[in-house]
Amino acid sequence: MKESQFWKILKKATDHRVHWMRLESWSMAGLPDLHGIVEGVEFWAELKIARGSRVVLSPHQISWLTKRWRLGGRAVIIIYTPSDCLTSVYSGDQAKDIATLGVKVAPLYRAPLAVYDDDLINAILECPTSK
Repeated sequence: MKESQFWKILKKATDHRVHWMRLESWSMAGLPDLHGIVEGVEFWAELKIARGSRVVLSPHQISWLTKRWRLGGRAVIIIYTPSDCLTSVYSGDQAKDIATLGVKVAPLYRAPLAVYDDDLINAILECPTSK
């Protein structure tokens, strides 16, 4: 599965509660793929497709996600693992560990992506920030 296909599934599954903006930015290294707002909570999300248990995050992505989290922002990494058809949500502060250990890192949420995935949205809302 390509990231663009995963995005379409994610959007369809969450569009009933989340206002999404997909970003295609080559001008700012590390900027996540998505900006969203749900119930007054804004967040950034980086989408990834795992290859086996491996997840590729660039140093710029790790830096951006970690800094946003450290400054009290809500940043998540949403990973689809085709081998087991599961979607996982991680906090931005887990970026470095994910780059090293992949989906072996314990997520905030992991489950099959449902048609109306309120559990995934709730995991984003409950995602810890540093503040």
